Amino acid sequence: MKKIELLLIFIFCLLFLSQGANWGLPNKDRAKVLFDNENEYLSSLPYLVQTYKEEKKKTNNKIYIDNYSSYKNNLDYKTAINLGLARYLIVPYAGDDAFTLKALRNLDPINFDIDPNYYFYGEEISLMLRAFTRGYSIFHTPNIPVYHLYNNDPSTSGRKLHWNPDEDKNRITKWRQLEDNSISRLTNLVQGNLESFWGLGEINSLDDYAAFSGLDYINKKVLDENKAFEFKNFTELKLSEKPF
Repeated sequence: MKKIELLLIFIFCLLFLSQGANWGLPNKDRAKVLFDNENEYLSSLPYLVQTYKEEKKKTNNKIYIDNYSSYKNNLDYKTAINLGLARYLIVPYAGDDAFTLKALRNLDPINFDIDPNYYFYGEEISLMLRAFTRGYSIFHTPNIPVYHLYNNDPSTSGRKLHWNPDEDKNRITKWRQLEDNSISRLTNLVQGNLESFWGLGEINSLDDYAAFSGLDYINKKVLDENKAFEFKNFTELKLSEKPF
């Protein structure tokens, strides 16, 4: 059953991306897909948020829900519809971050969540640094069967990106402002200015990360090009021992 569910998720993500739908923070573009007008959207939003919070509480904030089939079958129609709409509007992480976030949330559902203050740039870096400083090790598979189509040329990509002028001109908050806000948020994370939940952990430090990866986020420097760009000696490390 899990294999079938993963396959369906994979197919859905490919279809979603192929249609050029926006990933990122909730915005009026998403609302227009679901509602006829702004008044309908604003009047429905409190109920959607309430449903989302109540269901997250029931499932202990997990993304992979225990006994999911039973949970899904016990949802009444109205709750299921509201939850689906709420997820589309509220969940701010990008599709290519989903698997990392799900893994972290299942390990520690209370202390890990995507920071909604990131719009595009910084979400992956923030998740990585928050996980590393809390003592988690993240491994990336060497061969990926799918890829993220990232191309600025509409003639080859078939879709417009967030910063396309035609896409951005009708937004109340422009993508550049959201991008600047994200960079500011990431800077505050690195400088240790965020509250504990959204901030860095206390097990490993950013100096530890610099020693391990060759990237010094505090001083914005590449300390070791081999580690930062290729890390050819990674397979020689004894992962049973702390490598920094």
